[in-house]
Amino acid sequence: MPDRAPLRWIILKIHQRCNLNCSYCYVYNRGDDSWKSRPKQMGNDVIDRVCKLIAEHCAQYGIDEFVIELHGGEPMLVGKTRFVEIVERIRTACAPLPIKFLMQTNGTLLDQEWSDILAEHAVAVGISVDGPAEFADQKRFYHNGKGSTNDVLRRLSSVKSHPDRPFTHGCLAVIDPSIPGADMIDWFVDNDIMYADLLLPLGNRANPPEGWTGPAPYTKYMLDAFERWWALDGDAPHIRFFEMMIRAHLGYKPELDALGGDLGALCVVETNGAIGISDVISVCGGYNGTDLISVWDTGLDEHVEKLDVDLVQKPCATCTSCPEFSACNGGYLPHRWDGAGFDNTSLYCETLFALSARIREAIASSLPASMIKTKEVAA
Repeated sequence: MPDRAPLRWIILKIHQRCNLNCSYCYVYNRGDDSWKSRPKQMGNDVIDRVCKLIAEHCAQYGIDEFVIELHGGEPMLVGKTRFVEIVERIRTACAPLPIKFLMQTNGTLLDQEWSDILAEHAVAVGISVDGPAEFADQKRFYHNGKGSTNDVLRRLSSVKSHPDRPFTHGCLAVIDPSIPGADMIDWFVDNDIMYADLLLPLGNRANPPEGWTGPAPYTKYMLDAFERWWALDGDAPHIRFFEMMIRAHLGYKPELDALGGDLGALCVVETNGAIGISDVISVCGGYNGTDLISVWDTGLDEHVEKLDVDLVQKPCATCTSCPEFSACNGGYLPHRWDGAGFDNTSLYCETLFALSARIREAIASSLPASMIKTKEVAA
């Protein structure tokens, strides 16, 4: 196993169902039915067991703070009373270890009372929203087919305006190449979304994203979005994908899973207590990595060995020999699946290569000429 810092983060799926039926959803609409056999909500037995494992793990490695990301389905479907019970139960069971809570939500249930609860219990919020309603509502809709975007934007204002600002975890937006990339950056700014990330749609060679015609539309989108973002300079929103790739060109190894970040650095716990390396792996239907181990038989850092994480996420030789490898590290693991294994380039290899090359060029152009002037070699 390569050297790595001990695990400090888990994704806790406290509710297995969702009130949206997004057409691209990796959990419900991409061929995986494992959610049907799990409880709708996480019970106290699983929560208590997770807390015990966290306490043991942190004591073993001398960890002084642990991150729990509350996730789903839609985590707010547990209801306000139960949500508070879960957060308080975890904090009490893990004391005196500080727990930092994050929550990823679709935002459709947010209201002022939820904002108060999130602020009071110091839960940072991330919201999934994909851009202008005329585009996003074609894919992000309720089970009755009604679009969700305007509801989310209206409810988001209650969190953003809260004096204690629980909205600190940013927005996640799945890329729709029918939206010009530059327009998407402007949309973030117009809606006062200053922390965001752009997600390449989940899919691979065996299970392509819906509407897939090849990587070219995504390459154009990302390059256009980057140009607009770079031009905004200090007025630009924080786009994690761009910032992480810039940091990679400056010598920092990306931690972002979409840029080949180590999937051994966190784990996902489902409502039944099953431990996985990432729930997005469900789009890789032939990969036997679902519900094989659980909190009842596995420590928090033992999933790496039991699920062969290091072997599974090892980049292919084509990637490691690429001049842009240090910036993308082979890309997101689910994008590398071909129906038999992960020893492949990303489905979005062309996009990652072009964006990395453009970012490297942009960094160089912002430096004084004296710093990048090449030394002439005497004949």
